Amino acid sequence: MATKAQRILVLFVLASVCAVLWEMQGSLFSGSARSDTRFVSDRAFAGQLVVSVVERKTGPEKYSEFLIDLNRGEVSRSEKVKIEVHTSPNGRVDDCQRGGSVAVADGNGQDVVVCGTDAGRDLVTVFNKESNAQARRWAADEGWKICGLSWSPDSSSIAVLLEKERTDLSPLGLISAASGHPIPLETFIVILLSVHTKSELRLPVIRKDSPSGWARIDWIH
Repeated sequence: MATKAQRILVLFVLASVCAVLWEMQGSLFSGSARSDTRFVSDRAFAGQLVVSVVERKTGPEKYSEFLIDLNRGEVSRSEKVKIEVHTSPNGRVDDCQRGGSVAVADGNGQDVVVCGTDAGRDLVTVFNKESNAQARRWAADEGWKICGLSWSPDSSSIAVLLEKERTDLSPLGLISAASGHPIPLETFIVILLSVHTKSELRLPVIRKDSPSGWARIDWIH
């Protein structure tokens, strides 16, 4: 029977091989980082958004930036040495997991967006600040969590950043899970909502299976 030292050595070799394959996958499978780079544009939504992603599986953190051009219907990705902080002129939020405690008013101060949960599904609700009348209510699909919101510069729309998590079941992921440290894989998508109409645009998957991923969204133009 294998000794404890031999078992540890085997696990170390497997982890090393997985780490090497992870570092190589960017060059071997460069197209796997996102499912699409183009989408059908909608005249109800214009401008540019940026989704910044930080992830780490082995080694140092990796930084990626996804520029979404709504006018041209394109998503372009670039690698960054460090995360670049952008600004949303009319406001944004990161954490929507606090049961409606987070709210942002648009640049005109007329509408307020509140994110919360109902029956286990994350919600976005927009109220008129003066009358308290509900202008828009939208629920995420089951299993998706809201991890960011950003107002459009003209205050007519909201970008909703969503994430869905699963556990990494690759050899390295199984080894990590066996040691009590499972690797979460996050998939990020963006939904655009018009505040005062029923217009809605679901963009292509921004990043699929981001290891220990974190993301933020900004509607910059």
